[in-house]
Amino acid sequence: MDFKSVFRQELDKEIALWLRDYQLRSSIEASTGFDESELTEDKRQKRLQLAQKDFWAFDRIYFPSKIYRQGFSKPATFHHRIVEIMNLSGIHFIAGPRAFAKSVTGRKFQLWELLTRKKRFTGAISEDLPPAQAYIAFMLTFLSQGRIMQDFRPDIQIASKDVLQFSCTLFPSGTAVYKAFSIDRSVRGQLEGLDRPESLVADDIETLDSSFTNEAVSKRLAKLQEAYESLDVSSANLTVFANNFDRRCLTNRLIEEQEKFSDEELQETRLKVHVFRAWEKGRSLWRSRFPANSEADLRRMLGVTSESSWQGNYQQNPMPADGEIFKREYYQEWSELPKDCRGVIYTDQNLAKKGKGDTTAITACLFSPKTGKFYINSAVCRSFSSSLELFNNILSMMTREIVQVCFDGNVSQESYWRDLLDAHGDNNEDIRLLDNYSVFKRYKTDELSANCQLLYEQSKILFPPGFANSKDGKQYLSQLFSFRGKKAGKTDDAPDSLICSIQAIFDRGFGRRSGTNDYKVFTFKDKI
Repeated sequence: MDFKSVFRQELDKEIALWLRDYQLRSSIEASTGFDESELTEDKRQKRLQLAQKDFWAFDRIYFPSKIYRQGFSKPATFHHRIVEIMNLSGIHFIAGPRAFAKSVTGRKFQLWELLTRKKRFTGAISEDLPPAQAYIAFMLTFLSQGRIMQDFRPDIQIASKDVLQFSCTLFPSGTAVYKAFSIDRSVRGQLEGLDRPESLVADDIETLDSSFTNEAVSKRLAKLQEAYESLDVSSANLTVFANNFDRRCLTNRLIEEQEKFSDEELQETRLKVHVFRAWEKGRSLWRSRFPANSEADLRRMLGVTSESSWQGNYQQNPMPADGEIFKREYYQEWSELPKDCRGVIYTDQNLAKKGKGDTTAITACLFSPKTGKFYINSAVCRSFSSSLELFNNILSMMTREIVQVCFDGNVSQESYWRDLLDAHGDNNEDIRLLDNYSVFKRYKTDELSANCQLLYEQSKILFPPGFANSKDGKQYLSQLFSFRGKKAGKTDDAPDSLICSIQAIFDRGFGRRSGTNDYKVFTFKDKI
């Protein structure tokens, strides 16, 4: 037996073992072939002609409904958009929900490109090698058995976890190559003869186990850009299958940056993020698979267990995991402010660094002796680049009901911020008014949170109408609902501001219902 025969036998053994392992974990069964009546040469040639012209014809012919172990669902517009995006030049992030067949659509499309000679050299890249290697296992599965094997008759020359090389009926004199890469295994310098890869798919670039420091996220982006620049520039496409599950992740950073682009800038940039939500405009993104009539129906179908998982993994609107102090099920909004409301504005003032995701929360909290409830008149959670911007925002929140503005601070902080108030007040009458109404307080939030939590759970803290859907409201409530106490070390500007504003009302002496023994009547001077 010659060397070539020995090599072929060993390769066939390795392929058989690998396929057996892969199919135990796969939801797709590739062994289903054509019926005997379909195996005539005439019918085979007709199928090949259709498949060569159109990916979706290829998909219908070679991935019939019976191969899907968990049931077949007709592709949605979403899946057609994935294929369109994979044909565009540039780096394209597809931020879409989990369990909506992003990856399998990409795998089938890349296999079609190689089988029909649209591409000769492609691959996959992931944070660690196994997800990229799974793309090779998928292709090898369908090249080695079932309908694709029957019609395209591939000749597999190399099959390892990192490289797949084959030729087939449509290009007997050439080869198709597919390689697996990781973030740490550079695409740079990866040539087949004189050819660079023509396109790449990136999958599982970020997971729950990834590092989300600024340095790690920036390095991730740099590696993807390096991979793109290592492709054949004549057809370069890098498609990243992503999920916007964490506010610190690369996908979320890119979305926030893209939202600042003008239409002209967005048209010119080579890196784009395409956002697809599981439920949008009153319908399911993949209705044939998830025929939900409401958002709640879709959540039940997907088995989503928490609001944070739904918003991040499915709606591409990441938020921290829910905490145990301010649970979202107790959240309520007021419809009308009682006329006897009076209150304070509280902020732990700082000039937050927007690039680092820092925020400053300002809460205008009122109390009604008649109802015994606290009413958030307005609240913001933003980054402020200057003290003047911060002061002007506080001024915009001052209404007749506000009797005091409370800043966080000890003696040295008070001196610093008083100087700023005085400096701005020299040329601004409104800020001089703010200086007159301001005091500095230092509270221990963890010691006060239990009382505030009890009021919240008793529906005695109400938020403004539509607050949950506003930009400030989403940021504010995201921090509030995820709050686990100061010691947890998470972002806590909003809960800190809320807790301290309510304590400041008690300190003023009017946080009691009328008619109680300790209720006192105060006379308030209108400022506006």
